[in-house]
Order: sequence, then C-alpha cells, then structure tokens
Amino acid sequence: MKLTAALCVLGALAQAGLAGKCSSYQSAPPASSDTPTPSASPPPSSTDYSSSSDTSAPAPTSAPAGFKVTLDQLNAAFPDAGQSGYCSGKKGCNTNQDAVAAINNAITKYNIKTRAQAVAVVAVMALESDYWMYNVNVFPGRTGQGTKAMMMYNFVYSYAQSLYPDKVDPNAGSLQPTSAANNATMNGIRDLVTSTPNDNFGAGFWYLTNSDAGKPFYTDPAKLRDGNADDFNAYSTQGLGAPASPERITVWQTVNQNLFK
Repeated sequence: MKLTAALCVLGALAQAGLAGKCSSYQSAPPASSDTPTPSASPPPSSTDYSSSSDTSAPAPTSAPAGFKVTLDQLNAAFPDAGQSGYCSGKKGCNTNQDAVAAINNAITKYNIKTRAQAVAVVAVMALESDYWMYNVNVFPGRTGQGTKAMMMYNFVYSYAQSLYPDKVDPNAGSLQPTSAANNATMNGIRDLVTSTPNDNFGAGFWYLTNSDAGKPFYTDPAKLRDGNADDFNAYSTQGLGAPASPERITVWQTVNQNLFK
C-alpha cells in the first residue's frame, strides 16, 4: 500500500470541508506553522469521473438491516492495516482491529439506513486517513483539522460540541489559526475527538447525518444507491466539495466489493 499523508481539503459547499486526497484547496483556512510538514507524494490529478459510464462496480448482495462490518472484511479490503506492526511508532494510527467495532458502533449510533451510505462513509475515511494511518492533517498541517474523516476545524468543532458540550468553549467555533493561543485551543478541541477509535471513526458518519451538505445524502436514500459509483462521485463533489478522481473510485470499489456483505 502506498502511503501518502492526509493531503488537502473537502468542503467548498460548507465554507470548508474534510481534508485528504484532493487537489484543490477551497475556502480552507491558512496552514498553521505549528505542525511539521513531512515529505509526501504530490496529490493526484483532479479528474472528474462524475459522467463516466464504466465506474460502477457490481454490487454485492445488499446487507440486511442491522448490517455490520467484520474484521475479515476489513482485512480483505485493507490488508496492510491488518498486519501486526502496521502502526508501530506512528502516532494517531489505527489498525483494522481498532476500526471494526468503532465503525459498527457509529453505524448504530447515527442510524445509518443503507449499505450504500456505510460504504460511502468508510471509503471516504479510508482515503482521507490513508487507510487509518493518520487522524490529523500533516500536510500542509492545518490547525484543528482531523479525525479519520479529516474534517476541517469548523466541522471538528461542531462534532466535538455534539459529543462533549461541557468541554468545548462555546466561543471557539470562529477561531482562526492566527496565534499560538488559538492554535492550542483549536488543536485541543480536535484532540477531544481523536483520542478514541469510536470518536475518530464516528466522524464520517456524523458528517453524513448532520452537515448541511452531507445530510441530503442521508435523508434521501436514492442519492446513494447500492453499488453506484456515480452516486459516490456525487457525494464526493456535492456532499464533500472534493473533486472526483480515479483514486476515490478505486477506494470506493474496494470497500463496495469487500464490506457489509
């Protein structure tokens, strides 16, 4: 598996977005200098696959109500993340063993309605976190950005408020990374929701069910049909503000073929 650091931004539609493997930085706050920038492969080119007719992989039989992912399925989809030593010496890294219960817990907690919704969210998180390797943005190192969904700070703040309302400063939502004090507060709020697998892996499901741009794909199941890559491209471009790309489709196909069967 080729490792690339969590790279850029989702979220033009909501003034910001999730950050990972896309090549445009739309309405993103400036990168903070408080996080070192490791060497990383350049972002893939932004290729629009939304009108392609050959990107839909055959869908496995739809899972019944109350579907769950299994460790064997995650290991089949992401074999490197199932190896012992995968996270050795890597802060913020998780294995498939960490992910399986957290994903299933989030599916129940956020009342995910269809297999296609679960596939879309897991595909996004796998891509954005580089297969569970990262839970904070390391390139270019945006303050407050993180979780396995690599949400930008405005979403991290809202997510943290939903989980820990007594621990989140109600006035911190509009902070910008313009001072060391602001950076510390923003990163501290991010740390609240990246400290456990349940919170880390729950972020993508929270985004689908709560954000203005994501929620239409939750409330209208017809927007994310089982095994339909064009629908996933629509979620990427309209729900996340990220460009469709071959890499996104490849990860989605892997998830669609292996998980929730």
